[in-house]
Amino acid sequence: MLKKQHQDKRAMKDLTLGKLVDQYFEKEKPTKPYGDTKKANLNRIKRMLGDVVLPTLTYDRLKSFVKDREKGGAGGVTIAMDIAEIAAVIRSGRKDHKYDFDMTVFSDVREHMADTGLDPKSHERDRRPTEEELTTIKKHFDAKKRQEIPMSAIIDFAIATTMRAAEITRIKWSDVDFEKKTVIIRDRKHPKKKKGNHQKVPLLADAWAILTAQPRTHDEVFPYDPKSISTIFPRAVNACDIKDLHFHDLRHEGTSRLFEKGYDIPRVAIFTGHNDWKQLARYVQLKAEDLHPDEDGILPWLRMMMKTPMPVAEAA
Repeated sequence: MLKKQHQDKRAMKDLTLGKLVDQYFEKEKPTKPYGDTKKANLNRIKRMLGDVVLPTLTYDRLKSFVKDREKGGAGGVTIAMDIAEIAAVIRSGRKDHKYDFDMTVFSDVREHMADTGLDPKSHERDRRPTEEELTTIKKHFDAKKRQEIPMSAIIDFAIATTMRAAEITRIKWSDVDFEKKTVIIRDRKHPKKKKGNHQKVPLLADAWAILTAQPRTHDEVFPYDPKSISTIFPRAVNACDIKDLHFHDLRHEGTSRLFEKGYDIPRVAIFTGHNDWKQLARYVQLKAEDLHPDEDGILPWLRMMMKTPMPVAEAA
């Protein structure tokens, strides 16, 4: 028994989490590659914990990791996914390296998260930014003279199109139809397709104005790294003392606004790319005060529907 413990400690002594992540990547099967989200999660873990050797990957070290992720704007569900990824890497490595790592540390960390109010369980979000919050964040970015990414335009574009950051930065000028005012979103996120899920979506007035105002200096309309957007947005939120607002909430906001304008589920799905219309329900947070008719007795979203043409589905 003592001999086995000695061998385990020696096996872990110089084995870093970064090395295990690299080996985990190498096990990727060509027939079933990791998705972009999983790759991004593993790369982030490697950046933050890559130099940590296994004997020092303790409960306290993982608690510090959770705290750092929370400061960066990550929520409980996202951090819990990171913890699960680390556990998966450790389990995978045990098959190649003969070490005995105490896996209960991960359940202890998840319990710590729940005890401190950082709920690791998934819940439907109903967070919608106020106009004041959006104005404050955009002013924050506009005041930064060295800010290369036009975050104010990207924030407005995200709401106007319901697109994710990665989708926005993938748009190429060659995918824009200037006559029909549409754009093709390449490799849009899909639960069953990793590649080839191209969708043509309409760009309404606000989105069209933002897109056409961008300089044509690159192949992409917004030639920026989506990871940079995901990094600086939560920093701005914290700097502006705004609570619990994620960049993905802008997609929720845009989806809700489409419903408020009178678009029905099939047409909203053209914007959002949802194949399962039931999933759209979690994106809709309509305001109770908006259910009152105006002075003419017309409901607000019907008034908007009179002014806004409905999009029609078109294959990419």
